[in-house]
Amino acid sequence: MQQISLLQRVTKNEMEDKMNGLKSNMEGLKDGLKEDMEGLKDGLKEDVEGLKEGLTKLLQEMLPHGEKILDETHNEKKINVCHDFIVFDVGLKTHHISKV
Repeated sequence: MQQISLLQRVTKNEMEDKMNGLKSNMEGLKDGLKEDMEGLKDGLKEDVEGLKEGLTKLLQEMLPHGEKILDETHNEKKINVCHDFIVFDVGLKTHHISKV
């Protein structure tokens, strides 16, 4: 009977040691995953910032500057006014007025 108790105690201690080892390994893996996730998150933030800067530069290159936009808009209004004036001017040139 004593041998069985001694054997059970040894088995229990071995199992506890194995469980503690597994627990330590799991905590180590958990900490490693946290560090990896933080690294990935920081890398993603840097990539997003780089993407924002790149898109900003691209848009600045694609869109004309504010002065150009104002000039182009002003020129378009001038052209529209000239067309309206021409159409209006043509309408006024009625040389033949019939008398009733």
